[in-house]
Order: sequence, then structure tokens, then C-alpha cells
Amino acid sequence: MRISTDGFEDGFTLLEALVAIVIISIGLTGLIGLQTASLKNTQTSAAQTQATVAMQSMVSRIRANKADAARINNHYAGKSTASVPSQDCSSSCTPRQVAAHDLHQWAESLARTLPSGEGSIESIGDAGTPPYRFRITIAWHLNKINYQNSGSSDDVTNSCSARKTYCMTRRVTL
Repeated sequence: MRISTDGFEDGFTLLEALVAIVIISIGLTGLIGLQTASLKNTQTSAAQTQATVAMQSMVSRIRANKADAARINNHYAGKSTASVPSQDCSSSCTPRQVAAHDLHQWAESLARTLPSGEGSIESIGDAGTPPYRFRITIAWHLNKINYQNSGSSDDVTNSCSARKTYCMTRRVTL
């Protein structure tokens, strides 16, 4: 009398297939997590690049408008807001008008290129004597849902210590 083992082998093959499916599922879950982290890091890197470009743009604007450097600290001091009235300075403008125009364009650029992007330019040191010093700060939030603007004038400075906020600061001396 012969004993058939065909039924046992068929069940064992089914068990092997289930184990393979579980192993592949775990591997795919790991790949999905890796892809998610990669996308987040790419987004962060792109925002940092945009902030660096915006920072350098404002530094160049301040340096280009140093003809009246004794008063530049007053022109550029304060938080940038997109609601600042902008005057077309393609012809002739006073240093004050150029500064207002620069701040307006910079604020629009930050709002357009960075998620919840804000900028602040602060005069540091003695405003009346050279060398003139500024602290330029850019803040942005990669998670727009959890960010709520309190509306105070120190938003940019305060938001740098907030969670999920990225900040970039540069000191400029003229």
C-alpha cells in the first residue's frame, strides 16, 4: 500500500506563497516610507534653495541702494508685507522709494516661492554711523495646515522658534 503525499505538498506550496506575499508586502511598505521621506527632503531642499536666492536678492538690493546709506537703515527696517504700496522705479526714484519698491517685490517673491514665506530686515548697531548693519531673516513653513499667523510685527522672529518652521538669517554690513 502506497501513501500519497500529494495533498501535503499542495498545502505546503500554498503556505510558501502566503509567506512570500507577506515578505513582499513588508518590503513594499518600506519602499513607500522611503519614497515619502525622499519627497519631503526634496521639498525641504527646494524651499531652502528658494530662500537662499531670495536672501541673496535682498542683499544685492540693499547694496545697490547704498547711495544714501545713512538713511537706508530706516528705509529697510521692518517686516516685509505684500500689502506695501509699490511704486514703479524704472525711471527716477528716491532711495526711500527704491527701498519700499524693493521690500514690496521681495515680499511678493517670498509669498510666491515659499510656503507661508515671510521676511524681516532689522537694523543692528548704530543706525547713524557706518558701517551699516542689517539682519535679514526669512521664515517659512512646510506644513501650511498647522501654521497660523498671529498678525504681530514680530511674527518672523517669533516663528523661527516655532515647530515646523524653517529660518535663514544673514547679517549684512555696508
